[in-house]
Formats: sequence, structure tokens, C-alpha cells
Amino acid sequence: MSFRFTTTKATIYRMVMNTALPHMPTDRLTPLHQTLPQDAKTIRNERQNTMPSKTNKSYKPVIAIFTTAALLAIVFSFKQAQSLLSLGTIEAFIAISMVLLGLQKLQDIHQFATLFKTYDLLAKKYPIYSFVYPFIETIAGILMLAGFLTWISAPITLIAASIGAISVFRAVYLEKRNLNCACVGGNSNVPLGFVSLTENIMMMAMAAWMIAKLLFMPL
Repeated sequence: MSFRFTTTKATIYRMVMNTALPHMPTDRLTPLHQTLPQDAKTIRNERQNTMPSKTNKSYKPVIAIFTTAALLAIVFSFKQAQSLLSLGTIEAFIAISMVLLGLQKLQDIHQFATLFKTYDLLAKKYPIYSFVYPFIETIAGILMLAGFLTWISAPITLIAASIGAISVFRAVYLEKRNLNCACVGGNSNVPLGFVSLTENIMMMAMAAWMIAKLLFMPL
């Protein structure tokens, strides 16, 4: 089919050159193949070029985010309790990390959603969840850092993080899939695996701790 279609294009082009435009300089004519729609293979290649590369994996974005979160947590803890390292520092570190990671996802939420749906179990079934997740992570981190509405933010975070951890474990360690991680946004080359699993475990631990404090250590 491809050979016959190419032959037809060449025939039409010769007819135009020899009959309809016999006196027009050839240097002013645009080759017919340049004016026709691109074939499916070319379009597919262009779409693939807009997706994150599967090569040149890098953990630099994650390292930068976690380093920034750690420094901010130390400053926050020192300002609040005059201590550089305490339980509050760890809480602040996880909450700030959630906010920073959520903001990375929100930079291009459509690209994030496209990548997130390739491995998250809930997003596969309900695509709208891939657009809601970055807001859950960001808002939950802010509320946890402020210690406000914990009875809402902590359970939601625990559920979302648990689904995320199961999804990553299944995709990477059971199905052995080689995917990019959406943890720092849809345009990253961070490999899916340990980093995303760690992110979800941190969120689970933070949410469980906040729920425990709410139930057993009320103010």
C-alpha cells in the first residue's frame, strides 16, 4: 500500500508540472510530498519525541528537591524549637518534600497525568485521579506542615500513598517494567522504582504518624 501511494503522488506531481503549470519556474514549486499530510509513522515519531527519553536516567531532580526540603526543615525546626534535628525536623522534611514534589507535578499536569496513568492502578481505572493526585499531595503537605485539618489530610494521604506504593511495587518489581517516574513531574528522566516507592512510603509514614498523634496524643 505504501509503494502504490508513493507512486500515485509522483504521478500527480508530474501531471501538475507538465500541464497545469508548464511555464512556472520549477524553483518556485513546492514538492507535492511536502504539502501532503505526514504519514502515521512520522506523527508517531513526533509524539514519541515529546515524551521523556528512556535513556540518560538521572536522579538529580530528586536529589535537589530532597536537599532543599531538608535544609528548609532544619531552618523551620530551629526557628520553632531552637533545635537542628528533632522529630519536628523529620515531620517538616516529609511535609515540605510533599509540597515541592506536588508543585513539580503541577507544572505540567497533563504530561504528569499521561505518565502517571502508565503505572498507577487507580489512575488506570479512573483517569481523573491522575489530575487530582498532585493537588492531594501539595495540599496535604501544606496542611500537615501547619498542623491544620489533620483529620482530613492524613487519611486521604494514607490512602493515596498506599495505592501509589502498591502500584510502583507491582510495575517495577513484579512486572519488571522500565518506566520513567512521575514523582517529579511528567517531563523527568528519573527512573520509576526506589525513589517513587520511597516517596510513597514517606507519605504513608507521615500520615500514619499524624493519625496516631491525633488519636493517642491529643492536645
